[in-house]
Amino acid sequence: MEPDRELIIGNKTYKKLQPSDFLDLFKKNTRCNMGLPGNNNGTICDRLALFHDLFDRLMPKKVSWAKFLSEGYKDTYKIEYLKLFYNNFNPSDFNSVYYASGDHGPSYNSLLSSWECPYSFRKRPRTGLAVIFDKILQGIRPVVFGFSINSEIRETFYVKDYIFQGDEKGITCHNKDDELKIIRWLHENNKIDITPCMLQDCEVPTINCEGLKPSQDTVDLLKSVYPEVRIQP
Repeated sequence: MEPDRELIIGNKTYKKLQPSDFLDLFKKNTRCNMGLPGNNNGTICDRLALFHDLFDRLMPKKVSWAKFLSEGYKDTYKIEYLKLFYNNFNPSDFNSVYYASGDHGPSYNSLLSSWECPYSFRKRPRTGLAVIFDKILQGIRPVVFGFSINSEIRETFYVKDYIFQGDEKGITCHNKDDELKIIRWLHENNKIDITPCMLQDCEVPTINCEGLKPSQDTVDLLKSVYPEVRIQP
């Protein structure tokens, strides 16, 4: 594997697939928001990207538990995971903890337009999308895991389900449809590698291409870890 390949780890829930051995092949990674290791998402801590409100509650020093829980957090996030995250978050575990701004949608749109991409952000990009574009602007073609790449209702191990149901109704500050189209386009045009996002939640690693072409390098990496990797067109 190229030593400088970088991984972005999203927070999609996997119950059957065991991806940690594969994810830990990448020594450089960026986790998003409350995606601490130990949730079937690898063990290596490198960078942690936070959205603005979470960053303000954690850096440079954690606010009290009462303040952390206030202002909508207990209504948005699963309380058992909030406690786990709050008690276990330590910035010294990471090489970098930083604010990934979602305010750069217009500049990302300019970049997409320069590539003649037919899609753009009509609402605020999520943290994961901000991390993707930050890497691209650094000249990096990141490998991406744990992001939704189709129209399924999103699910993570810490956000309450009804929040993502709001995605389906278009009542959040993000536009899921735009983000899916952009992520897929970036892969198709060799800006990012979302092959790991094609993995289904199966005990035997199974790539469901869904109209996309998986990266052979990443398929080979998967095969170096798992005795069997299935590919569905």
